[in-house]
Amino acid sequence: MKSIVLGTTMFTGLLVAGAAQAADLQRPVYKAAPIAYYNWGGCYIGGQAGWARAHSDLINTKDTTLFGDLSPGQGFRISDSGGIAGGQIGCNFQSGQFVFGIEGQGSWLGVKTSFLNTFFGTTDDNFEIKSSWLASVAGRLGWANNNWLFYAKGGFAASSWRVSVTDVLGPNQGSGSDRHTHTGFVVGTGIEYGLTPNWIFGVEYDYYSFSKESYQLNGTELATRSYAFDFKPQNVHAVVGRISYKFY
Repeated sequence: MKSIVLGTTMFTGLLVAGAAQAADLQRPVYKAAPIAYYNWGGCYIGGQAGWARAHSDLINTKDTTLFGDLSPGQGFRISDSGGIAGGQIGCNFQSGQFVFGIEGQGSWLGVKTSFLNTFFGTTDDNFEIKSSWLASVAGRLGWANNNWLFYAKGGFAASSWRVSVTDVLGPNQGSGSDRHTHTGFVVGTGIEYGLTPNWIFGVEYDYYSFSKESYQLNGTELATRSYAFDFKPQNVHAVVGRISYKFY
């Protein structure tokens, strides 16, 4: 009787052990899913809008007109702000966490300044300085932390400006205007976030500096007379919000 009980116990133990071993053999092995990193490589197109502030110098270099009231060396230092809106197109290339690329921007620049000459104690010459567009081509170098990209940029820039004057007080009255394109450079920095594989949002700050150009404002006077100015947009500061669509 004891041998029967012992045999039954041993057989049961073997069955249990075998079942446990079979369960271990059949248990699926799970592997951790690979981490998906955001891909910043590719070309993109988008738009931007924000705020800009410009600081400019306007200095008279010659006055042989009847209506002009400034002498060579006299002038103004002006600052004013306005809106900026436009678009961008570019391509990025990624190597590890480093992202480098090139981008072109074109924007309407709505900085406009009007002021009166008070050198003679009266509101005589009425000057107006107005920008119309701003464009740049710049290289970008950035560091990516998954969906975030921190970058700096630098390159060539150009902008169009118009300067005009109107003398509304007698005995001599007159007006004139001139327009030029100024060239220079841009440097900036920004942060972008990849919301989806294609849609990118960001914020960017840019600093522009432009060349000095000579403006002739003799206008209604004889061609032989001159009301000439050196005008230089010393700097333009711009802060914009951006949205881009990235292609693969």
